[in-house]
Amino acid sequence: MGEKLQPLHTFYRHQRLAVHLSLTAAAVDVTTAATLSRFEMGKNRLAVDRFLQLLDVLPSTFTTLQYTYVTHSDITYYQRVAYAAALASTAERASTVTQLLADERAAYTKTGLIHHQLNVYDLIVTFNLRYPITPVEITAQVQAYLAPIHHFGLYELSLIVTMIRILPIKVTAGYFEKILSDPTMDYDEHWHNHLIWLAIANGIATAISHFAFDSAERIMALARHLTMPPTDGETKLNLHFYQLCLDYHHGHRDRAQARVNQLITGLDMVGVPFYHRYVRDGWAQFLRIEEVITHEDRPASAETAH
Repeated sequence: MGEKLQPLHTFYRHQRLAVHLSLTAAAVDVTTAATLSRFEMGKNRLAVDRFLQLLDVLPSTFTTLQYTYVTHSDITYYQRVAYAAALASTAERASTVTQLLADERAAYTKTGLIHHQLNVYDLIVTFNLRYPITPVEITAQVQAYLAPIHHFGLYELSLIVTMIRILPIKVTAGYFEKILSDPTMDYDEHWHNHLIWLAIANGIATAISHFAFDSAERIMALARHLTMPPTDGETKLNLHFYQLCLDYHHGHRDRAQARVNQLITGLDMVGVPFYHRYVRDGWAQFLRIEEVITHEDRPASAETAH
């Protein structure tokens, strides 16, 4: 795959420099600037407790290591998923996902760790794989895993982001309530914030695709009143797009259509082909949903009159 293995000291140095933190400021009350400098250059090692203290000074917490750090032995599960999703070749992507699926199954057989089993389900849903298990069976096991958890870490948030596509809408709403009522949730932490907003966007999209517009509206209302603002352009684009879908559904069709046209034209002009296609194709799919709803709501007498 061509990935490079990144030593821990290199990872830490990159993270420190990214936030413009000096050696002296990073080392205060933990170690000396000289000792930290030698660690970053790979000339000495630090005890685990010292390293965790140093990490606490940075925006990247210990829980983000699985997303940002490549270990000596292997790249992480989520990095491999991202790699597979980015492959342009359908055949190469299928081969990579098949290997990843086999690796997670083997890891579960060897260790018995539930996370490897859940990763298998994550792959099935993410890549829409054929597998001898039904969505109902997957959601039952996912819900059993999440039920006793009170604090949703990065792994749990990532799992919800994917499983929202097949979870019942009411179950999804319950997870949102648990996440947002957690007093220990760190909304200033980048990955927590990103995944929560991604889950919200996926929840709205899923509700609309299931014709559950009341649920979509409730989730959107929740998003409007959250104190932590979206931190990335993708989230803002998603919420803006879904709001236009809801506006159209609630009768403001001309205005919503005009704004979508402006959005599509703007994305085309600034040269963002992925999001241009995303909005264009997403809007076309939404209009097909609206057509189905309109047809189902049409009185029988009106249908026979034509």
